Amino acid sequence: MKGVLVHVRLDPDLIEALDREAAAEGRSRSAVIAGALREYLRRRRLLRTIAEGAATLAPEEAVRWGSPEAADAWVRALRSEWEAPR
Repeated sequence: MKGVLVHVRLDPDLIEALDREAAAEGRSRSAVIAGALREYLRRRRLLRTIAEGAATLAPEEAVRWGSPEAADAWVRALRSEWEAPR
């Protein structure tokens, strides 16, 4: 794998466990760490997006999503406004 060499300090027991798991999957230590970091960053972006959008609905809009049935009715009504008259 090409990339930038990075030095990190990890507990020896963590390295042993990492090496066992990586070997079991036929992957390198670097590949496992890179995959774990990608997943961590993906989760952080998702959580940030959720947090940023959490306050975008006004209280009166949130009521429309109070139940699956209410959300379904709201979506159907919204879609009917978008559909062209026949």
